[in-house]
Amino acid sequence: MMRQALLVRIENSESIRRTKDAVATGVDCTRDGHSVLLTARDFAALRQLRTWCFGGKLEEGREIDVSWQEGRRTLRASVEVVRIKSSGTEFKIVGKPSDRNRRGPRVPHLQTVTVSRGHFDTDLPTVLDTMLSLTARPSLMKAIAQTVFPKRPDSPCGASDADPAPGPSEATFTWVNTCLNDMQKAAVRTILAKTQLHVVQGPPGTGKSTTLCELVHQQLARNPRSQILVMSHSNVAVDLLTAALLDGSTGRRVAKERLVRWRSRGRRTAHIINDLGPDKARLVDSVTSGIGHPENPSQFQLDTAQVLAMTLSMASKLGRLPSPPDFDLIICDEMSQATDADLIPALQGPFRARLAFKPDATPPTLVLAGDPDQLGPVVHSRLARLLGRSISCLERLTTAGGLASQTRPASRAAWARAMGCALHRSFDNATSEAQKEDLKTLVSKRVDKLLGTVGFEAENTDAARSGPPDCTRVLRLDDSYRCHPDIARLWSGLTYTGKVKAARGSLDREGFERGDKASRAVIEALDAKFGGKVVAGPHKDAVVEGLKRKHKSLHEPLADVLRGRPAGDSSAPRVIVVLTDGDACEAKDGTSLSNEPEANIVVGGIAAALEAGISPKDIASVSPYAHQAFMVFEKIQSEHPETASDLRGGTIEKFQGQEVSIEFLSLAMTSGHAVDSSHPELTARFASERKRINVAISRARDLLVLVGHPEFMESAPNLATIIAYAATIGGLVDATEAQEWAEGYHFEDGDEAQPAASGTAVHDGEAQPAGAAAATAAAEEPGDEASEDPSAAVAAT
Repeated sequence: MMRQALLVRIENSESIRRTKDAVATGVDCTRDGHSVLLTARDFAALRQLRTWCFGGKLEEGREIDVSWQEGRRTLRASVEVVRIKSSGTEFKIVGKPSDRNRRGPRVPHLQTVTVSRGHFDTDLPTVLDTMLSLTARPSLMKAIAQTVFPKRPDSPCGASDADPAPGPSEATFTWVNTCLNDMQKAAVRTILAKTQLHVVQGPPGTGKSTTLCELVHQQLARNPRSQILVMSHSNVAVDLLTAALLDGSTGRRVAKERLVRWRSRGRRTAHIINDLGPDKARLVDSVTSGIGHPENPSQFQLDTAQVLAMTLSMASKLGRLPSPPDFDLIICDEMSQATDADLIPALQGPFRARLAFKPDATPPTLVLAGDPDQLGPVVHSRLARLLGRSISCLERLTTAGGLASQTRPASRAAWARAMGCALHRSFDNATSEAQKEDLKTLVSKRVDKLLGTVGFEAENTDAARSGPPDCTRVLRLDDSYRCHPDIARLWSGLTYTGKVKAARGSLDREGFERGDKASRAVIEALDAKFGGKVVAGPHKDAVVEGLKRKHKSLHEPLADVLRGRPAGDSSAPRVIVVLTDGDACEAKDGTSLSNEPEANIVVGGIAAALEAGISPKDIASVSPYAHQAFMVFEKIQSEHPETASDLRGGTIEKFQGQEVSIEFLSLAMTSGHAVDSSHPELTARFASERKRINVAISRARDLLVLVGHPEFMESAPNLATIIAYAATIGGLVDATEAQEWAEGYHFEDGDEAQPAASGTAVHDGEAQPAGAAAATAAAEEPGDEASEDPSAAVAAT
């Protein structure tokens, strides 16, 4: 029988006697010095124990006496209880020193990070705290480990033992959304056919959210009493999926009274409107307003809800509920931005509800959805990155042998000391040497064992060692309904080797006309206001060939992309690249940039689109840098105050998972930030990050306008490809001051690129900046080729 315990440290005998009298029947009470260990013998006693703990003697705001060991000393202090948390099996009393005890000994470890803090992606201590709590529950730890870290079958992919069990046939399904394609239907059937881990890999615009909504409706149709947990790394992604389940545009909606949106206290309606727009915000707010307290729904609401939507960090609260819901299906969206450290705490509550007193029960079906080729987790901790925590769980499951082996420091003592510092650092960053020494042995013993058991490090996962799981687990969607073919062809060739096809048909006449009208208006405005000329004729061909010679990677697998449009397509280009040679300004901390000339071009293009009749709600301004995004917003607010509130803007990270009809993308970087320059930390933020470029250029549905410096864009193969592609379809605009950039690419005898006024030189058949040619020749060994990957240059720096 599974048992759960509560350890309470109390200083006087009277308090211990009252504690014994207060607990319910079925709870063992053992005294150990100044400690009382309360252990529940069955589920009913566990419920009573938790009720007593949360609402009885140890209520928040009370002062209790606590003791702790520091080296060989036993220290005591009076502590005010701030909150009472539970991390699966052991209740934790998190407190702060009371005012009347300030002169007494400090209580540093009572201020340390707990499971409920929520910073799972940045603070390694929360990961270890959570996982250490799982070691006391072997069956729960084993179930989560086997689900999140599945073993690769020994049989070849497609063998009978790797195939899913036969599921319901096509005839037994009544599809809610009749517009689903074959791949989306196959994904829903496969997930419902077998209870296991499934990965839905959805590149931009392939209908991943539509597929997940259909999955929810089909699960509820098969079993109306099912409970489904919908989670994501960010509030925006949760709200978008919640709105999709409520709007009924696919033919059916989830009843508002059966959907609970559990949100944090700081998530207000104004934030939702800013992220989603007023229409979708009203849908989401209509759900939360019915709860009464969205940050604290009642047990009845949780028990009767068919769908519970929340972020991964909020889902960790499920593990501390007296009776968490027993979910049949768990859906995690946008998991490319989440790590195993985000996912595992969120699974404690659902898995415990299913396995608490029946460890042989089948775990709930877990669906991870996202795109590993888009932006990954933001991990600030160097120690966390050292242990492989910057790899998303989705990338770990879908990458075949592409994950680098992560190693720990050679010195075990140094590693344990570093872990001890991270685990027990106080908020004021004061950590005593005694604490570190005492923690070395504990950390080395318990954490080392845990890393090998649960698969904490990337080097211990089956994906890193043996490739991806069986093919039936990873379900990929390849038809994109978002973008015009001009745009989809670009990012599909850059990131997905052309496997994602543009499936948006000609029925979207309104979007087609909007993009065509905006494209023509922007090109005319660039000519009238900034003197920008479209690069055409022999100059266009010279630019494409010159960039191919400069970057050999432009030949394959991008040959199909650089062929341009199908014959007979005479519409305006939907990818416009504007080259300008303005100067950029660095922020004081050197981590952000702003570029006023580029901002002026963006504002001019937005004004032209507005004058052409484009609604401001259909326009967004995006930049890799917050300073540049803010500068564009300020200029729009100054010149067009009547439309500023409806325009969308922000950084690339903010727009992941969203889309917009017309996107203006300002890179802000100049020639001084080229890949071979002395600014690797700035260059690495965009030019050398394939995922960031993919997200940046795949937000637009009808028109993408990219503004950048020619020398910077030439230096990175991915950005150089975008220049060549824009020139191929007639969307390359030279708005440099002298307007001589395109003339820097010309040929003699139709064979070899020659240097010209723009400073382009030739080395080993490849066009390069003049200053770099000599350095390249000196650095290369005979027969070696220059690096084609800018990330390699950044890493070397």
